[in-house]
Amino acid sequence: MMSLAHDILLKTAHETFPDGPGNQVANILMSGGRSWMRKQMFRGRVDEGASQELQVKAIKETGGGNCGEYANMVLAELQSHRRDQPVFKVLESKKHSLVIIGDWRTPQAGDHAIVVDPWQGLKKVHTYGERSNPETPFVTATLGTGAPILPSGKLKTAFSLKPMSAEAVDAEIGRTSGCLSSGPRYAKGVIRDNPEVMFDHIAGTNNLHAVYRDPNGRASAFNSLPPSYLGSYLDSREGIVKKFA
Repeated sequence: MMSLAHDILLKTAHETFPDGPGNQVANILMSGGRSWMRKQMFRGRVDEGASQELQVKAIKETGGGNCGEYANMVLAELQSHRRDQPVFKVLESKKHSLVIIGDWRTPQAGDHAIVVDPWQGLKKVHTYGERSNPETPFVTATLGTGAPILPSGKLKTAFSLKPMSAEAVDAEIGRTSGCLSSGPRYAKGVIRDNPEVMFDHIAGTNNLHAVYRDPNGRASAFNSLPPSYLGSYLDSREGIVKKFA
């Protein structure tokens, strides 16, 4: 299950949302503000009460969202796989959404339940017992055990969509702001003008270097970030330290 969770985490983090979350400072800097604009475009199409079909369609078309949209896509991706454990979408501290595979409240799973949270700056599948947030999460949606639920009809079509190009997002930035396109000027303006909705979360685990082993003793860290992403992320963190100088 950790291997499956890792595959879904990477797909969600780097394919479905190509510029990252719309409310993480580092990702806004990395993308020149495109992550923010993608989120704005998504929010302009649907609201929180929209059906799964409409949510997936808007997410896949725009490539935009925050933690709630990330968690919704992880939950949707897990539907199409056999589940020997229940899956939960939860809220941490009443504000951050993520997905947990396995019921941490039971002796069968406990601290070994699996956390999937691709919204974090450094994405890593980890166990419930290694969460950095000590508060008990609040369940907002549940996916039971059982056979895969394969998408069909309009939902299947929605899953096949690809996010709009960087050029299309730049055109929307030019149309709606005083900047011609994405870049440092636009990104810094977004961050400075919207401090109340900005976050700087590096990880949701206490130990990014934890190594897990399967029943055969084979080891995996489950944090194989694309090197290009890691380099850009670390550069952006330097920009945060320098206060966007």
